[in-house]
Amino acid sequence: MADIDVLLAGLAKFKFFFIRLRLGCNGVMSCPLTEAKCNPELIFAEDENLPNVPVIVRFSSVFRRGFEVLHRNNKSDVRLDEKAEIAANVLQKYMTDKEKHAKCLNSILGIIAEMDNVECKKTILAEALAVHLLGPLCPSQSFIINENCMKNGGKECRCGCKTSVAYGATGIGNEEVWHGFADIMLLCTGKEKEPFASATVVSDNHQIPGSSFDAVVIPAKRQKMDYDNSSDEEEGEEEIPGKSSVTEINLSTSDPHVIDQALAQTIVFASLQRQRHPSFHNHLIPNIVISSHHFRVVMYDAELDVLICSDEIPIFFRGQLLPSAIKALWLVLHYEMFCTGIPGKDGLLEEVTSKFRQRVQPKLNMYDKELKVGVSSFPFQKEFSTPKDNEVCDFIDWEHYIEQRS
Repeated sequence: MADIDVLLAGLAKFKFFFIRLRLGCNGVMSCPLTEAKCNPELIFAEDENLPNVPVIVRFSSVFRRGFEVLHRNNKSDVRLDEKAEIAANVLQKYMTDKEKHAKCLNSILGIIAEMDNVECKKTILAEALAVHLLGPLCPSQSFIINENCMKNGGKECRCGCKTSVAYGATGIGNEEVWHGFADIMLLCTGKEKEPFASATVVSDNHQIPGSSFDAVVIPAKRQKMDYDNSSDEEEGEEEIPGKSSVTEINLSTSDPHVIDQALAQTIVFASLQRQRHPSFHNHLIPNIVISSHHFRVVMYDAELDVLICSDEIPIFFRGQLLPSAIKALWLVLHYEMFCTGIPGKDGLLEEVTSKFRQRVQPKLNMYDKELKVGVSSFPFQKEFSTPKDNEVCDFIDWEHYIEQRS
């Protein structure tokens, strides 16, 4: 198996879970993202023959065009179109500089390991992730970090690379509903440099939703159904640390606000993008929830009301950046080109809607037309309670499910 096939086999194993918001979601309230309550649960197949099986959609299905570009870019006799060629060059440059970025990131991890101040640690980590991972992989290589954290940061990355760090207003939402500040905003190419993707940085003192979804151990192969009917144990698959013959799913977290903030921020930013760019070919917009060693991709389609969250993706293995993580982030950060959306058929997408739009019906107009971006400050709001846990086991692939139901 060629190297690219090994890599794509590893990437293809990543999956998204569909998420529904239960009663108790406080999206109709004037509430900061840090105190949002989503009350989430995984969505199960509505089939009497598949009890207690959550539905998943493969990373390769959501980013189908991106996988095609990766395949074609590996062939010397195949030319990419201009935009895909530019994106491929971004990836190639990062892969060339991969060891340098890994060294800088590891240097930062050593620095923050000796620090006690949690907020300072989070800001320095955000700077490093923006400079050495997320920024270089996005189309413009440009970003801003929440200006409210500037007092904890600096003008340059702390690793010694002398790369400047840009701070700015990352406030999104509306003070009458969910609102707050993204830790990192990735910026578009062009003169205006408007944000096109967001990232939530999770301190190592808290659990990332990358481990907050991981608590209940279940057999990976039982009732598991893949659209392409491929084996779950392909030869030559890239070695990924922590990967085993079990899948773990849970919506609990040691920090009860982390998962709610991540989901709420994703919904607000995706709704904002739909408001500002109604002509997008699909409206599945990402938020990257990232810690020092792992990340998850949360995506929301504000038109279809579909909310998905990926399984945990490790960044490092033995101190080196994993190619699968790099390419996954590259695909996500070029979502306008590579994301093909959630495949749907005969109205079955209604079975996997998040019900967010139903939960916020009285304030739906706010999310559709009156969200703001680039806000410097919002009024203080009181805290709210957190959702209960929900445990599940197994899953069914969404594309196989829609074929079975047709």
